Order: sequence, then structure tokens, then C-alpha cells
Amino acid sequence: MKNRKAPLECDTTALLIVDMQVYCAVPGKGLYKNVSSKKIPSEHKYYFTTLAETVIPNVQGLQLLFRSLDREVIYTKIESLTKDGRDNSLDYKLSGLHVPKGSIDAEIIPNLKPKNDEIVIAKTSSSCFNSTNIDYVLRNLGITDLVVCGVVTNQCIDSTVRDAADLGYRVTVVKDACAAHSAAAHNSSLQTLAGYSRVKTTKEVAAELKPSKSKGPEPKKTKKSETSDSGSESESESESESKSKFFFEIRIRRAGKKQLAKKSQTSCRKGWQKSCRQVAERVGEGIR
Repeated sequence: MKNRKAPLECDTTALLIVDMQVYCAVPGKGLYKNVSSKKIPSEHKYYFTTLAETVIPNVQGLQLLFRSLDREVIYTKIESLTKDGRDNSLDYKLSGLHVPKGSIDAEIIPNLKPKNDEIVIAKTSSSCFNSTNIDYVLRNLGITDLVVCGVVTNQCIDSTVRDAADLGYRVTVVKDACAAHSAAAHNSSLQTLAGYSRVKTTKEVAAELKPSKSKGPEPKKTKKSETSDSGSESESESESESKSKFFFEIRIRRAGKKQLAKKSQTSCRKGWQKSCRQVAERVGEGIR
């Protein structure tokens, strides 16, 4: 039996990115069609600032990490099977949540666009386990551990994590790669989810995930490792730690975290607003 606190096992772990799509993450579109991307009102400022400055860079880093380890990166998105949404759950119908099949709102945001043959699963319920075949897919892939990130923490993330835990998956929620509409809602949900999952930071997840020992050639032994068993063990631990740091540094560099750190919060918001405007322009031009 697995220990909840035990480190992730690379071979059986997948990254699950929840609802990082135009409908849920872009001002001026979808759920936020009445929110101006040029001047985000105060009630939405926390959410979109957190997305721009923390969540999106960290999810990008997780994507890079899992891809570098040749592990599954899976996306869920809200999208109906139909144009009119007649297949939506009762809750979605009552809540007025509808993303027509094939619409721009159903697209994963450009910053986190899936690559190659990565799996994207459309859902019409808060938990992807209630309206999709994701459980069947994960079991076929041999996945037992899920690293979950996305939006929003106290709704779709919460529901997904609880169902995954009940179905027998060991779940890790990446707290700095999720967002809610307020810090209070985010933190309260994480406190509850600690009873169903492990709650870790992006850095902690990166430190845990290491390439499988069964993959690739054995590292060459140095003279020091050949002459000392204790030295070999120490070197092996050091090498594993170096690999973890290497992958995390890739995340930082490639996700632009260093650049974000040098910029002011104002410039970060401007960059996010520019990205939102670009999405809006794509809609206007009919580019999919």
C-alpha cells in the first residue's frame, strides 16, 4: 500500500491540468466576457494577477518537467458535445455554464497549448471523473498518481481531487499552480484537500520527480565511487539532487520566471493583458 506522504513515482505519475482554457482564464471571453482586459476591475484583479504572475508560469514549468521525463500531460476543459449544450449536466444548465463544441472558448490558452499527442478531455461537470472516460484512460496508461493544477481551486480542482482520491488515485495538488477568486477561497480549499491529497509547491514536485532507474544507461562510475561504497552512495544522491535541480532550473528559465521576477507587477499585468488581446484578435480574424 502506498504512503500518501511518500515521494512521487515517476513511472506511474501524470500531470492533470484542469480548465486552463479561454472560457475560464481570459478576461473579455467566456465566463469573463464582461471583464475588460485593458482595465481589470478590483473584484477580478486577484484572480487574473495570480494567473499571470504565478499559476501560468508554474504550469508551464510543470509541462516542461513532465515532457522532459516523457510522462503524460493531460488536459481537461469545459466543452459540450453539442453546439446547443443539450448534453450538459443539470448543474451546468442551472448555472448557465456552456461552451459550444469547437468554439474558441473551448481552446486551451495559447501559453499552455498542448503539444504533439498530449491528451485533451472535454467535460461537462465540475469533476472530470463524472462526465468523461478519464478513469478508464488513466488506468489504461498505468497511472496511479496524479499531479493536479489549474482552476478554480475551490470548484473544479476540489471536485476532481476528491473523486480521484475516492477512485483510488494518490493525488498531489500543486498549490502555487492553482487559483481561486480570492486568497481566502484558495487557502480554505487547500486546507480541506489536505485530507484527500498531498498539497505541494511546484518546486517540491520538481524535486520529487526523477527519471526512472530502469530507463537509460547506467551512469559511469568515477574512481572515487569505485573505491568507496559510501562515496558511491553519496555521489548517487548528489546526482539525483542535481537532476532535480536541473529540471527545476529548466522550468524557471523556460517559463520566464526569471524575467517575471525582474519586472514590476504592472509590466506583468500588461503582458497578460496583451496576451488576452491577442486571443481576442484571433477570434476576430477567425483563426482557430
